[in-house]
Amino acid sequence: MVSLFTIVSVALTLTTSGVFGQCPPNLTGIATSGVSIQPSLSEGFLWGSETTPIVAGLAVTGQSSRGNSPTFIITPDPVINTTFTISLLVTNIGNQLFYQPASTTGTTPANQLWDISCLTCATPEGQAIPGGSFCSVQAHGTDNCVQNDDPTEPLPVTTCIADGVSQFVDINPGDEVGF
Repeated sequence: MVSLFTIVSVALTLTTSGVFGQCPPNLTGIATSGVSIQPSLSEGFLWGSETTPIVAGLAVTGQSSRGNSPTFIITPDPVINTTFTISLLVTNIGNQLFYQPASTTGTTPANQLWDISCLTCATPEGQAIPGGSFCSVQAHGTDNCVQNDDPTEPLPVTTCIADGVSQFVDINPGDEVGF
């Protein structure tokens, strides 16, 4: 469970440092088995959808139960795929997230590319941990981050805010929630 004090401390650290994250998520050992993506401020909620099955055109929301939340594969491209239908990618359409098919042209469109940076990717002892905590998911090559403001609506992609904590997610192995 993340305390309000921890969240404020992280936000202040990020504000004063001028960076949103310090390391890419550690995907060693979980690159093909998948990860869950959990808003850092919303314990028990996961990126997913309001209904199943997840199909192209369905919105990606931040408030779903495990039954409506796929595990994701984050590739080096970097794209975010669903594990059960590798052809569906998290896609930015009109500054909101939706599941869309992968391009068949061999080139990934810019609205399906993401830059992910985390505040923590290792334990205090220096051991690498799978995934990462307090990660920002930023539209590739832009200053726009996925926000977790209203988890019942499609997740919005808006300007990254140095002291905004709604843009942070935790990336955990498979079905795990939290570190």
